[in-house]
Amino acid sequence: MRVSAGVGRAGEAGGPAVLGEWYAVGPLVLGERRARGSAGPAGEAQVWPEHCDRGVTVQLDDARKVNVGFSPGDSFSAEPYAYVGPQDTAGLSDPYWNAPFGAFVPYGGLTSEDAALAFALDGPDRLRA
Repeated sequence: MRVSAGVGRAGEAGGPAVLGEWYAVGPLVLGERRARGSAGPAGEAQVWPEHCDRGVTVQLDDARKVNVGFSPGDSFSAEPYAYVGPQDTAGLSDPYWNAPFGAFVPYGGLTSEDAALAFALDGPDRLRA
């Protein structure tokens, strides 16, 4: 993944290229997350129609579920971002959980596919601890 200067929304300069890259990297990371994830099995990657983000649902050992995905940006963040969103966010107090829905890292905070994969693996693993 190449992080570009001047990350923007689809209508701004550089925006379409950023979104194209984001939609290309997301499935690669989610596929690798399915193959290597230790937190539990993950479903097939899908596009969530309400936000046009691509994600998977991970089934944790204790029947809890967590969504892991890549958003093109929305009312929470104009910049594309990766997220880990437990279906139950009660009791999440670690600084890792930095969003109302769980955790996120903006596009500009992910310097490589490996960094995106580490984030996608880390969140569900933290919930198992």
